[in-house]
Amino acid sequence: MKPTSVLLAAFGLLTLGVRVGAQARPYVPPVGSAERKAIMDTLRGPVEEHLHRPVIFRVQNPAQDFHVQNGWAFVQAQLRQPNGARMGRDFYARQGDVSDLVMALLRRQGGRWHIVTYALCPTDVAWEGWDRRYHAPRAIFPRIGRG
Repeated sequence: MKPTSVLLAAFGLLTLGVRVGAQARPYVPPVGSAERKAIMDTLRGPVEEHLHRPVIFRVQNPAQDFHVQNGWAFVQAQLRQPNGARMGRDFYARQGDVSDLVMALLRRQGGRWHIVTYALCPTDVAWEGWDRRYHAPRAIFPRIGRG
């Protein structure tokens, strides 16, 4: 192999690494994207089954509460009725007046999203420690207390 060919091959590998590294940063899936829909639909099934009612999810602060990185996704969303309204008094009474949040960790495997774990109506930061327990990237979780 000529020295020029070796140099070009090495440069190609280096630039490939830069592109892969750039894609490895956490990002927020755009509203209306197929990826966002797939994540939300994967989560919706078990949540609706647990609550015995249809729901939609409202991500109040996407920059903090919804990230995807390297086949992992974290989402924290408010539970809403299909018309966008809050869940209603009966919901909160049955849930013990706790939060109207769902927090979930998902993983993409075999071309599909799968729920790793989730917390429904938690009273505190349920996702704390999920990065260590499930070996998920720390950067997808909210940055509470880390400015």
